[in-house]
Amino acid sequence: MNQIVFISFVLGLIYFWNLITGKNEEFLEFLSIRHTTILKGIAIFTVVWGHVTAKLGVSHIQMVAEIGVWLFLFCSGYGCWLSMKKNGIKGFWRKRIIKVFMPFWVCELIGLILTRKFCFENFILDMSFVKPATAYGWFMGFILVYYIAFWILGFLKKRTNVSDNSILNIIIGFSIVVFIYFSTVDVNPLFPALKARQVFAFTLGMIVAKEKNRMMEFILLVKDKTKARKVMMCLGLLFMGGGMKVLTKILEPRVPYLLSNITALVAVTISSIAVILLTVFFDGLFSKKYFYVMGEISFAIYMVHAFTLEILDGKIGGSLAFMIITFALSIIVNLIVTKVSWIVDNLERTY
Repeated sequence: MNQIVFISFVLGLIYFWNLITGKNEEFLEFLSIRHTTILKGIAIFTVVWGHVTAKLGVSHIQMVAEIGVWLFLFCSGYGCWLSMKKNGIKGFWRKRIIKVFMPFWVCELIGLILTRKFCFENFILDMSFVKPATAYGWFMGFILVYYIAFWILGFLKKRTNVSDNSILNIIIGFSIVVFIYFSTVDVNPLFPALKARQVFAFTLGMIVAKEKNRMMEFILLVKDKTKARKVMMCLGLLFMGGGMKVLTKILEPRVPYLLSNITALVAVTISSIAVILLTVFFDGLFSKKYFYVMGEISFAIYMVHAFTLEILDGKIGGSLAFMIITFALSIIVNLIVTKVSWIVDNLERTY
């Protein structure tokens, strides 16, 4: 517990130092590139913090990690929709392979070797997303499912000129099927809602991207309200999300997972929406460099921390080493991925 307090204190100290001394940034436009980057920063912060607490033996507070995963998937769906409307599906897989899958495979290989957990058979299963080599690798196989579904729908739209509403109806139907599958077939009894509760995040990101103008009207309308009303709205949503989480824990041992996972899905969705609204209504608390920098290297942190968690040894020194090494390696990994992506883009334009 002392290590969790220490890590939280250090990260909180850096946050408040940045909040007080950092220069004021421009107005945080709803779901702009800057806003979604900040959301990714908040997401990776909650994911890593949740995993750290679990690693150090503190349970029942991992819901923050659930929110982080939801935010990642939401931003991905949102970005994919905007990209499709701008460029279609041209270069879709090239970008994902270079920026997502290849870095993941390389980091997994190096991490497994350095932690002495490498096994060729397990690595092949990990690379093919059949069986993850770490406890956190399931996310890659999960998002791949939605990438494939999105690409198929983008290809369908290109060939048949199907309407946007039809595309969204299909992805909603697909998400329902995925939810049923992860609630009845592919279920981990220890974490029965692990995947099922996330199935609508990517889809909702697509829907919000399509209806962004309407969402903006709502945001501007609410922004005119008093701070007290905005606080009550966000806290109300968080309270509802927490209540649904408690209900899920009560239901899980008593009803089929298909039913308890519905409450789990509602819990994380409501709570995540509350976080998004908080960043919009009180952008001064989030718009400085702290979460933005985290968001810029968020995927690198996700890949690196799966292995640097091994540094945590229950001592203050191990906690400090974990933070420094994770952040440093994440910067290096992000720089390499950015450089490789830049080289590939230039080669493509040249040839």
